[in-house]
Order: sequence, then structure tokens, then C-alpha cells
Amino acid sequence: MKFNIWPDLKNYSELKNIRFTKLNMDKENQYIQLMDSVDLFIQNSKTSHPSKSKILLLRKNATLARDIKADFILIDGSNSYPYINRIKDRLDLENRPYYILKDNFAYVWDSE
Repeated sequence: MKFNIWPDLKNYSELKNIRFTKLNMDKENQYIQLMDSVDLFIQNSKTSHPSKSKILLLRKNATLARDIKADFILIDGSNSYPYINRIKDRLDLENRPYYILKDNFAYVWDSE
């Protein structure tokens, strides 16, 4: 997979600065420290976002907590269009920054 996306990634950063993190597919939600000051919480379930993180990645129509603690929200392509529209409306109302990763060639691969 790395070799399929290297050419695109080179447009944004030197390859030596890019790191891939293998996700534990058995876990519902995961917390990843990306850099000293950037962390990511991946939410795949109805469990509320537990603590403040820089980035919250919402997957599989996960329930968004009432009190959003993330600085930025990513909504990936595993979410349904009705879900995305509801979350988008809510985030717009709350003036929260977000980005939607649907139909823009952003994918998550399950690999062995």
C-alpha cells in the first residue's frame, strides 16, 4: 500500500518524515500520538470521546458526544450520507472546524 500512495504523499512532505501506524482492528476506539503536540482519537462506536485530543476521527456512524473535546473533527468515508449531513449541520451550528473524507479519494485499508 505504501508504494501506491508515496507519489501523492511526496507532494506534501519528505518521505523520511512520513510514518505509517498499524491500527489494532480488534479495538473499537483508538488513541494515537502522531507528534509531540498532535494526537488523534479514532471513534468507531457509540462510546463518547473520552478526553481532549487535537483531532477526532469519526468512523462508522459513531455517536458524537454532546461535549466535543477535540480541536478538529474528521469525518471519514465509512459514515453514511445521512449521518454526515446531521453531523455537518451540528458542527456548522457550533462553529466547529471539520473536514469530510468522503468521495475525495481518501481511504482506510484493512490489511494483514
